[in-house]
Amino acid sequence: MELVRKLKDYVLEYKKSFILIIIIVLLRNGIDLSRPYISKIIIDKGILSKNLFILNLWGMILLFLFLIYSRLIAIETITSNKIQQGIVYKLRNKVYHKLQRLSLSYFNKEKKGIFSQN
Repeated sequence: MELVRKLKDYVLEYKKSFILIIIIVLLRNGIDLSRPYISKIIIDKGILSKNLFILNLWGMILLFLFLIYSRLIAIETITSNKIQQGIVYKLRNKVYHKLQRLSLSYFNKEKKGIFSQN
């Protein structure tokens, strides 16, 4: 729990991006939930009724939803990667600046592997 509190400051900087990701996840879930219903319409009203207009219309809607879904996945991936890279960048900079402020005598006194241990 302490780790979460420490990372909170880094994460809060990306609040808008997190909200965007949540919205994208909700939209993707909505599209996922609509697919079986659209398939039902295509089968019942298009194929079984031999109505070519309904078949084409709902087939195009399903194709359009697949395209939107793939774009949403791409946006979500890019946004989450930017968040991850930004947080890691800030953490690395903080560690680097902390190491730069340490005196040379500290490095002479400590064992060489102290920085790579857990």
